[in-house]
Amino acid sequence: MHTGHWMLSARGAFDAVTTSLLSQALEAACQAGGRYIVVNCSEINFADVAFLRALLCHSHGARVVVAAPSPVVCRLLEATDTTHLLQATGGPGEAHGERTH
Repeated sequence: MHTGHWMLSARGAFDAVTTSLLSQALEAACQAGGRYIVVNCSEINFADVAFLRALLCHSHGARVVVAAPSPVVCRLLEATDTTHLLQATGGPGEAHGERTH
C-alpha cells in the first residue's frame, strides 16, 4: 500500500445506527494520514443517507473512492447524484489504477 493510501471493506447494512463503525474507520484512516481512501462496497446490502453522509464528510480531508459498489450503493449514489463526488469505480484494483479480471 502506498503511503497515505488506505483500503477499507464495508459489508452488511448501513443506517443511522450501524454507520458509526464506518465513520470510525474513516476517521482513523484520516488521522493516520490517509489522503486516498478506497472503500470496497461490493458486499453492502443496505445503505441509507447516513452511509452517504459518512463518506462525504470524510471526503473533505481525503479523497474517498467507492470501489465495486453493490446495486444498493449504486442506486443511492445515482438517486443523490453523488457518484462523481465519490469517484465510484468498478473494483478495488481499478481505484488504484490497476487492471481487474
